[in-house]
Amino acid sequence: MTNKLQIRRALLLLTCLGAAFAGLGYRLVDLQVFHHEDLLKRAERKTERTIPQQAKRGDILDVNGNLLATSVPVKTVWVNPALLAGQNLLPAPQALFARVLAPLLQVDETKLCQQMMPRLRQGSLGGMLTNQYAVLKRQVPETTWLQIRGSLKALPSLVDTRQWKKSDRVALTNLCLSAIGADAEQMRIYPNASLAAQVVGFVSSHDSTNGDSELVGCDGIEKTFDKKLSGVDGWRVTEVDRLQHEVASHRDEDVLARDGLNVVLTVDAAVQHILETALVEAAQAHTPKSITGIVMRPRTGEILAMATLPSYDPNRPNTITPETRNRVVTDVVEPGIVSEADPPQRSILSWRTR
Repeated sequence: MTNKLQIRRALLLLTCLGAAFAGLGYRLVDLQVFHHEDLLKRAERKTERTIPQQAKRGDILDVNGNLLATSVPVKTVWVNPALLAGQNLLPAPQALFARVLAPLLQVDETKLCQQMMPRLRQGSLGGMLTNQYAVLKRQVPETTWLQIRGSLKALPSLVDTRQWKKSDRVALTNLCLSAIGADAEQMRIYPNASLAAQVVGFVSSHDSTNGDSELVGCDGIEKTFDKKLSGVDGWRVTEVDRLQHEVASHRDEDVLARDGLNVVLTVDAAVQHILETALVEAAQAHTPKSITGIVMRPRTGEILAMATLPSYDPNRPNTITPETRNRVVTDVVEPGIVSEADPPQRSILSWRTR
């Protein structure tokens, strides 16, 4: 009887182990064979990132190589509201982060705190989702972003964590480094302000197809040679860890951006300054609605200077109006016809250069 009982127990144990291994084998086959493609895509969505590499917009220079327009790298600082709302370490993380970032971003602390608050929206499957991206400020200098990173690293020191577990301290440090991020962008700078503004033109910022901000020429040389100046963006396909840091050894693609071409004009900045000064003096003397001047080299047709008043400063978009257009290329004027009954409404200045 004892032997039969032991045999039954052994058979029962073998049956249970066999059933367990059979279930485990079925589960492995189900995951690795039947659901392989779906799980692979889900894993790639969590770990694979396509990082755009923005091309630098080309410079615009005068005939002597003086800069009339150039681009400088800046940052767009953003926050992940879902990450702040989902943590259980701090009672009011938005207020703490806003207190640290407001002086550096030069933004009102209350407004910054509101931007960090989560916003709920309905997903495609009917569930409620929290936004994971909110812009805090655009065109932040890189030096300011480095200061922000330093402040975020030191932020845990503002919290009393003496009674915390080591894992909670590590989680707080990771939260400070991953909740706030920045995207690389560029800002258009016009070093000479309004000098040759209507010739050079200006740009505006538009959202591209990949969600990033790109510069688009809206007038003058900026618009005429927009494609040449813009260049071609690159990209990098890579994997990231749980802190969104790149794993360089798993990088799949790395296509470098091709910077935009520079445009060299026949305009001479010195002659342009002389012309604009003369136009200002003539406008003060005769008070016309507008005044235009062109300096041209007759033998070659090269334009050394071109200006119209009123003008604008392309660094300040609020100064651009329809009245500040380049009337040399937009308006039609009948030359040499002035009514004797009416006083002249415009003054036309010209110089001949050899």
